[in-house]
Amino acid sequence: MKISISTKELYANEKIIGFKNRIQSLKTWMVINDLSPNTMVNYIRKISDLSLYFNKLPEQIKEEEISRYFEKLITQSKGSSKSSFKHTVYGLKIYFKALGIETTIKLPKIKDENKLPIVLSKNECIMLFNGTRNFKHRLILMMMYSGGLRVSELLTLHWGDIDVHRMTIHIRQSKGKKDRYVPLSSFILNDLLIYMKNNTKRKYVFYGKDNSIPMGKSGVRFLLKVLLRMLELQNKGYVYIL
Repeated sequence: MKISISTKELYANEKIIGFKNRIQSLKTWMVINDLSPNTMVNYIRKISDLSLYFNKLPEQIKEEEISRYFEKLITQSKGSSKSSFKHTVYGLKIYFKALGIETTIKLPKIKDENKLPIVLSKNECIMLFNGTRNFKHRLILMMMYSGGLRVSELLTLHWGDIDVHRMTIHIRQSKGKKDRYVPLSSFILNDLLIYMKNNTKRKYVFYGKDNSIPMGKSGVRFLLKVLLRMLELQNKGYVYIL
């Protein structure tokens, strides 16, 4: 498995003695223990940020220094700070565990937040679908809605995963490394058949600039963000369209 390397990691490899070897050992442990690629990238990026901030390896940082660093993360911008804080804490826990490093540093416990998502109403979803004139973008939103698909599930679909005769979509190796089938809604069938006529030669249903790779997650999220703002639905906060 190839794990993408962030600019921060490359910089830390050059600037901090021993960092590259440490991270390579960490990556090996993560692959063996079957962590998802996104989780690996997030943890390594946050470990790189921390190490660059202090210009030393995590095990060389004092507990009071890390505490101040966590305080800095929490007091930053509301949305991203919680995510950065969590990924940094979890990343450090994995780092010390994977490399067998004994430490006296007591990392904070993170409380689970059981907040219900804010869901768009049926009429608001219809507004969303009709808010774009781009046929491909409209189909993306309708498939997410009708199948209850995660962005990652939608973008990794191959044409062989869609069975228009049985009206099913095969979701492969999703969350928890499990396969499942979801219904293919008659609501989107006509649009899907039209789209299929010109695109079945490509590997992915929703391809990127290079026909051999899927469309990026950021593209879908940006599309959704623009439409919510344009339709004055952005006050919904963190929106699910399931």
